[in-house]
Amino acid sequence: DCETCDSNYEKKCTVCKNNKYSVDGVCVDCDGACENCDGVTGNCKSCSENSVVQSGSTTQCETCSTFDLLCVTCASDATRNCVKCTTNNYPVLQLNGEKRCQQCNTTCNGNCYTDTGYCKSCLSNYVFVSATSLVCESCKSFDQHCTTCSPTYERRCVTCDTGYYPGSNGTCVLCDSTCANSCDGSTGYCLSCVTGFVLSASPSQRCITCEQFDTYCAECPGGAERKCSVCKAGYYPKTSGDYKCQSCDATCGGKCDTTTGVCAGCTSGYVPTLPITNKCVTCNTFDTNCSKCVGDKRECAMCDNGMYPNTVSHICVDCDASCNGQCNTSTGVCTGCTTNNVFTDPPGKVCVACNSFDTNCITCSPDFSRKCKVCAIGFYPDETSGKCVACSTIPNCNACSSDAKKCLTCKDPFIQKSGGCESCPIGEYKFSETTCSKCYNTIDNCNTCDTIAVGKARCNVCISPYVLNGAKCELCQPNEYFDNTTGTPSCVKNNINCDILQNKESCLDCSDTFFVSNSKCVSSGGCESPTLTSCDCSDQISINSKCTAKINGCKYQKSENGVPTCITCVDNFILNNNGVCEQQSVYGLVRNGVVFGCKAGTYLTNQNTCDSCGGSNAVCSTQNKYLTCGDLAILDVQQMACTTDTQCNSVVDGLCVQCKENDMEISKGKCSKCETENCDICVGGTCQICKVNYLMYSTNRCVNKEQVNCKRTSQSGCAQCEAGYYQIDTKNIEGKYDFCTKADVELHCKYYSLNTTKCIECQDAFNMKDGVCAEQFDDLNKVNETKMSVYNMKSALKEQEEVDCLTRNNKGCQRCPNGYYLNKNSCEKCVNDCLSCYNATYCTTCNSGYFLDLSMKCQTLGELAKRCEVTLPAGGGCAICKVGYYKVEKDCDACDESCDMCLKKDECLSCKDGYFTSKHKMKIQFSVLEGCDYYEIRTVPSLVTLKRGDACEFEIFIKPLCSCYLEEDIMVIALDIETGVQYNEKIQIEVLTENSTKLNYKELNEEKKIGEGSFGIVYKGKYRGNTVAIKRMKESTGENNDMTEFTKEVTMLDKFRSDYIVHFYGAVFIPNKVCMVTEFAQFGSLQDLMKNKKTSEISNKLRVKIGIDAAKGILYLHENGILHRDIKPDNILVVSLEVNVTINGKLTDFGSSRNVNLLTTNMTFTRGIGTPVYMAPEVLGQQKYKKSADVFSFGITLFETFKWGEAYDKERFRFPWKIAEFIMSGNRLEKPEIIPDEIYHFIQNCWYHRPTDRIDIEEVVKTLESIKSL
Repeated sequence: DCETCDSNYEKKCTVCKNNKYSVDGVCVDCDGACENCDGVTGNCKSCSENSVVQSGSTTQCETCSTFDLLCVTCASDATRNCVKCTTNNYPVLQLNGEKRCQQCNTTCNGNCYTDTGYCKSCLSNYVFVSATSLVCESCKSFDQHCTTCSPTYERRCVTCDTGYYPGSNGTCVLCDSTCANSCDGSTGYCLSCVTGFVLSASPSQRCITCEQFDTYCAECPGGAERKCSVCKAGYYPKTSGDYKCQSCDATCGGKCDTTTGVCAGCTSGYVPTLPITNKCVTCNTFDTNCSKCVGDKRECAMCDNGMYPNTVSHICVDCDASCNGQCNTSTGVCTGCTTNNVFTDPPGKVCVACNSFDTNCITCSPDFSRKCKVCAIGFYPDETSGKCVACSTIPNCNACSSDAKKCLTCKDPFIQKSGGCESCPIGEYKFSETTCSKCYNTIDNCNTCDTIAVGKARCNVCISPYVLNGAKCELCQPNEYFDNTTGTPSCVKNNINCDILQNKESCLDCSDTFFVSNSKCVSSGGCESPTLTSCDCSDQISINSKCTAKINGCKYQKSENGVPTCITCVDNFILNNNGVCEQQSVYGLVRNGVVFGCKAGTYLTNQNTCDSCGGSNAVCSTQNKYLTCGDLAILDVQQMACTTDTQCNSVVDGLCVQCKENDMEISKGKCSKCETENCDICVGGTCQICKVNYLMYSTNRCVNKEQVNCKRTSQSGCAQCEAGYYQIDTKNIEGKYDFCTKADVELHCKYYSLNTTKCIECQDAFNMKDGVCAEQFDDLNKVNETKMSVYNMKSALKEQEEVDCLTRNNKGCQRCPNGYYLNKNSCEKCVNDCLSCYNATYCTTCNSGYFLDLSMKCQTLGELAKRCEVTLPAGGGCAICKVGYYKVEKDCDACDESCDMCLKKDECLSCKDGYFTSKHKMKIQFSVLEGCDYYEIRTVPSLVTLKRGDACEFEIFIKPLCSCYLEEDIMVIALDIETGVQYNEKIQIEVLTENSTKLNYKELNEEKKIGEGSFGIVYKGKYRGNTVAIKRMKESTGENNDMTEFTKEVTMLDKFRSDYIVHFYGAVFIPNKVCMVTEFAQFGSLQDLMKNKKTSEISNKLRVKIGIDAAKGILYLHENGILHRDIKPDNILVVSLEVNVTINGKLTDFGSSRNVNLLTTNMTFTRGIGTPVYMAPEVLGQQKYKKSADVFSFGITLFETFKWGEAYDKERFRFPWKIAEFIMSGNRLEKPEIIPDEIYHFIQNCWYHRPTDRIDIEEVVKTLESIKSL
């Protein structure tokens, strides 16, 4: 039992074990109640179960009950501590460090945990303080408003004081303020509510707002009742039921008393009842003549037609009789009057007579306004006041119209224009009562003149540089210049070195070796190409200056008075504010101050700057619109954005070109899975090729080869059927492919061809020859016989019988002799100089004198010499090719047409003239000359970017706008996007159009102005050597109608092919150059002839002849269904005064002409077509008219031709309407003495009043020809 002996080697134990301790060196037992003691001292370390160390002793133990009578369980570590006590007791630490039992707190009601002392229950109406509390607290201490707490001692109130109720956290909560301090003490439900609130529905009653009770409720009485007392606008409370708000009656228009529901307004078309109730009645119920009532009142606002509301009774009454039953149905103010009555001022409920408004008024306005329409003679109606005003208020007017402010006759020298009297503009004189004419039309080169009499002028000032010499204007002599410095134009001698002087200090044309600068003569020394007024320089614009030195970096410059200024810099230079060209490096290409190209990775914006593309993209058109993408990125062609595709195996130029899997297709640049099962390749969602060992049975359906008896497949279908089946390529009745069909057993075919109707391979026991299967053939029998009899003759017999086949089996011939090739199990002889061949077109060796070319054909050695510089020994091929060819095996192939020398077809070493190579992307466009207005030109595409190895076809469209000859250059511009280098090449075009009536204005040469009208100006000129009349449209009018009339006249003239119609060369339709070209009449019109020639100078025979020619022209028109509509002397041109010539007169001016078929149904005078003097009565009367109207006009024209003056004398017919009245009355002019009787009688047949009485134009021609022959 000894664990350690004495250290001095004595026979003593110092430390014992096994629950023993040392006493005088001997181990003795510890106390019996001690379970574990110290081996040296014997002190007890732990006692036996439920024992503790005895008080005052360290070596002995005592029982737990001995230690503490109230203790049930003591500590197991021998300490004097009780861990569990008897009922209603618990261990408590004493001052001596011991734990002894003591009674639980009285509030625990004798029930607590015996180990901790925590209360397990409480006294009545007490609650736990916490789960680990030694005491309980009273209910009031827990919550001062609590009456009864939880019977299970939880910290929760069950019943609260009045005005409180238990809350969710167990404490008492004050009742809601809306409950009027009255709620259930247990549930908190409101028992009554304050004003403005009502109880909610059971069971969880609470007080809610009036609006929560009813959306339309405004006020509630409170208390315990659930009802609304006042509602919102448009509603009122129910008096029973749920007491909620109800809508006002529909007739109230949404307006009623919010308490009683009595209508406070009415719906449109309704009025209140009398007395007022909760409904309204219709207007008709109130007043049967009322169509609209006053809102919310028993008053009519608008009555039926012919009535209006009385201002007192507000009931409808009749309008005043003077209103003619027309008055405002609301106010009674007249809206109409009886005949020739007008409204009062201001308008009232009655109308007054017209003469009461204005004593000079004959007829008032038909709209009854206080305006006169027709005044007494000497007065006209004023548009502003509507009253009659004296004609004398129009300046310089003699007489005026009675129905408009329009002067009919003016005092001299004023003309009637736009209803008033105006003086002629400076430079014009009074030509007639209504027109002025330029002074220079009467007096050549006259600038200003006075009117002597109507149609007569006297020149005052000539047009510079003309001077007045008597009554004429003349030019200065060649050695004189025009001088106007003194105020009186005169001619003065020229200065030295000046050929033409404008004035004393200003020269217009200098002598040789001088040019005009600032109106002075300057020596032209140093000029590259001096002109009349300038010194031309090759690289600059000179203005009053000689050539100056070129400015650095300047592309175009001007020199003015010797001072150079840069206009435009060369490429990649920018003109700064100081006029200096500075080089730039920011952009790819700058030309003429504008950015044309950006560097790689940037794009050109609308603000003409370069911005970054963003990301790794190489080329883009905007920041979010990419044209090319970086490495491995794919261009989404729909979104124009760069993306990636995990299924793509190869990306080229931003597009996927190969997918990772064979059963995927490329759609819109990305890979997508084929939808057809077992499909290997699909395009556009449709399967094109099935997988190996599968066949395309029908559209988008792949089946296994075994299902259709196929032994071996290919991409195109079944390549070989199973034995006993043959191939078939047609569809069955279901539209599906069978591929293989069972063969006839009697043919002994293993494989059969439907196309040739022969066997391809026989069954194993049979041989095949020419597609036929048999066990043996005659030739084979002979061979066999030869084998058995004479072995040495075997070869000879076989060669005789099987000369074209060396080996045969059930598949046919298997091996052919030299010079033959195998074709479908038969031997065919080689052709085309082949010594040996693979097939009919593929040679493997050639006969002597031939060589094998690239296409595996035999050609002569002479053909090789055309492209070969040095041949191989023995002529077997080429060793070195000629320039323009490259070597392919033993032959030479031609380089691309653009290459001069090359290594391969697409690898040029040098280019031909006009071609170049580039590894970069090139931007190509065509540039044409701007400002060409006689043709249009465009190219498609207008701009293209070419990648390396790509090409593009351009189309050039030329649209001539007239007949012309074009010789222009088109510039082809190529820009290297990477380097910014630009290449320019010219393409010359030469175009000759067919002749047409659309003329080129550049071929017209205007020589002299010969007339002017509202349409424009007429010039005498030249066209392709012909003297012509050029009728040019005025540019300043800007009227669409003018252009329409011009187009109509051109269209008419283009159709005419008659010698009696003025010859039409064509017209110019180019903007600002619009004109028509006709033949020139030397003597002008018949009207001009009457002005310029006396009556004695023109014989009656010539007059008849001119009339005949004009009539024949009209006949041509009428035969082609066309009316001229403006026959008069002005529109008959005189081309000759010789009586015996074929033609003397021709018709012109077809701006008013129209097709009869287009006008037959409604040919009335509505647009002032024609001239009133020559108009037929049916035209003046705005009636339908036909060809006879032209005959009437011709009669008046012929009358003037023989009278040699105007038909209607101005003294007798002072106003145009007088002529119209004269004609409409059936009157005609008397015969003047100068007109022969037969002519006058003929004229009378032309101007009968009734159109049907007039002779037709054919009779006119016949009659005039008979008169001419007299």
